[in-house]
Amino acid sequence: MCRVSVFCDADWAGDRDDRRSTSGGVVLLNGDAVIWHAKKQSVVAHSTAEAEYIAMSYAVQEAKWLANLLSEIGARVHLPVDLYSDNQAAIAVSSGDRVSHSRTRHIDLRHHYVRELVESGWLRVAWVSTSEQMADVCTKALPKHTFEGLIARVMQQQESNKQEERKNE
Repeated sequence: MCRVSVFCDADWAGDRDDRRSTSGGVVLLNGDAVIWHAKKQSVVAHSTAEAEYIAMSYAVQEAKWLANLLSEIGARVHLPVDLYSDNQAAIAVSSGDRVSHSRTRHIDLRHHYVRELVESGWLRVAWVSTSEQMADVCTKALPKHTFEGLIARVMQQQESNKQEERKNE
């Protein structure tokens, strides 16, 4: 059984010329990073929560593509897929929280794909601390020690998975 998990983040209004945000994501397959991306968002986000929610949508599309590919080759994907975000407001929006509805009416409907997948049980959204947010390496300039720590975390996770596989052989 394959386990897909996703880390996503956004750099709100990071482009100084047009104030568009950058979305970043890291998709893991059984703990190994197999997809990573950085993409400038196509719209100007009105808040950090909106930028993070759009980043969720981009990252989930990558995870869904990977899950579909795995299914096509006969592999089973463990559900729900876990998506990790460091933004509580975006997490609330993804759950369909009606408290935040009045502030999110303007969000393009295509980004509510995340909410649809959560409601169907395909996706579970969870909070991760900013210090453990692997997608930060895709969205913003980081201090050297932070960047190296996050990259090492991805690599350590890969190495620990390989050791676990050797044990099971």
